[in-house]
Amino acid sequence: MPTRPSCRPRARTTRSSSATTGPPPCASTPCRSAASSHWWCPVPETTRRTYPGLDTVRALAALAVLATHTSFWAGFYPQGLLGAMTARLDIGVAVFFVLSGFLLGQPFLAATADGTTPPRAGRYLWKRFLRIVPLYVVTVVVALLALPENDAAGPSTWIRQLTLTQVYPPADLVAGLTHMWSLCVEVAFYLALPLLLWPLHRWSARRGWNPRTVLL
Repeated sequence: MPTRPSCRPRARTTRSSSATTGPPPCASTPCRSAASSHWWCPVPETTRRTYPGLDTVRALAALAVLATHTSFWAGFYPQGLLGAMTARLDIGVAVFFVLSGFLLGQPFLAATADGTTPPRAGRYLWKRFLRIVPLYVVTVVVALLALPENDAAGPSTWIRQLTLTQVYPPADLVAGLTHMWSLCVEVAFYLALPLLLWPLHRWSARRGWNPRTVLL
């Protein structure tokens, strides 16, 4: 006669702490030092902070630039009270320069203050290149070929316009592209920013200096 199989409950086995599942202890708190980095807890790169309030400042600066150019082409600039007021609205360009300096320099300064890795200069410059150069090249080609005032543009003019060096003496501003002087200034700043902030990051890491002390 066959025997009935035993239905005794099996003994429960406890899992070791190494086999437990769940988020690692540093999943919610980013690691700060390279010594504590693991495959589940990499050293975080500097994150990009956003400042929604600056969108309003950017909009006001754009309106100021639009108003001063409209006043110029309408003949008010700089005659009379209206012309004098709108002539000074060119400060909107300076506001854009300040915003660019703050927003582009912030990741470098934040990395210096937090002791993390700053953005790579190559990646930073490549992103600036893709944002500016392709559309700018198309604009230059259209302006030099389509506007009759630029029929006499020679190779030197083409090279200077395409390399954003037309504002340096002797200036070579052509029809349809005179407003690009501000972009020349921006590009010069793009190139200078890593050269200025990378040495600052290395120096502060050696000396233990924190940029936040400037604000105190």
